[in-house]
Amino acid sequence: MNRFIQLFALILILILTVLVFIPKPKKNIVFLNSFWSNKYHATNTFDIVACGDSRIFRGLSSDLISPKRSNLSFLNFGFSSIGLSNDYLNLSLSKFNPLTKNKVLLVGVTPHSLTDEAFKNLILEEYNEIKLFDQFIYRYFSSISKLIYRIKPTELLNFKKNNYLERYNSDGWVASDKIIKDSTWALKSYRKTFNKYGVHHKEMASFLESINRIANSGIHVIAFRPPSTLQMEILEDSTSGFDENFIKENLDSSVIWMDFNNADFNSYDGSHLTEKSAVKFSKMIMQEIESIYKKSLILSQHPNSSSQ
Repeated sequence: MNRFIQLFALILILILTVLVFIPKPKKNIVFLNSFWSNKYHATNTFDIVACGDSRIFRGLSSDLISPKRSNLSFLNFGFSSIGLSNDYLNLSLSKFNPLTKNKVLLVGVTPHSLTDEAFKNLILEEYNEIKLFDQFIYRYFSSISKLIYRIKPTELLNFKKNNYLERYNSDGWVASDKIIKDSTWALKSYRKTFNKYGVHHKEMASFLESINRIANSGIHVIAFRPPSTLQMEILEDSTSGFDENFIKENLDSSVIWMDFNNADFNSYDGSHLTEKSAVKFSKMIMQEIESIYKKSLILSQHPNSSSQ
């Protein structure tokens, strides 16, 4: 009996060791569904919400919240290949805490996010159709599923071959990198996409109408073109039909537009920022958010100062 107990204890220790130290899966369906479902069905408890495509969900983290603003909550509501349509922007707004006085919406404006194909936002329909029972499991038992559903043996054998490094965070950010970086890797796929789907006036006008309406509703809007690489920017400007100057010139004065220099950041594939650059980018965004809070504090102390 004692030997049996010792053997059982040893097996249990081995199992727990494997569960703890084997890397989290990159492609495990349960793990990924939990992450994306929890993001899409997040409750309205946030002060800062970031929206946009993969350059947002891989590029902005909760590091944009400074230590002295630790009471603020942040949600990265970015999704792959998402379009900045009115429906998606309204869905992003639904994540704000209604009691928050200074709501801040961060909007990553990429050429791809303004294509007619991206505006269909088919991926949102997929997340919206997740059954209530599955939503419940993902929300309240996701930690257990992450413990049980670890990396597949085949993925472990091909860990280096996969080359992709991803860490899924509770704030909706996917910290990303590649073992072997190639700053031109994404150019081919983007060129192919823009040759098939372009940016047209209809989508740009729709986005401008929506974002100006949001800014005039009292929500602080910070918009920007997420940094990538100079080669990607040249490709986008020459083939997509995207007109950054048109966007900037037709934004309402209440919308804050931030410009970034691609040379200040590193990309692992020509489109998305490395984890280190994503943190740097996030902290730069926070500087602008800080100015919003400081201005709001001044106005609350001197309500007539804006008219003087």
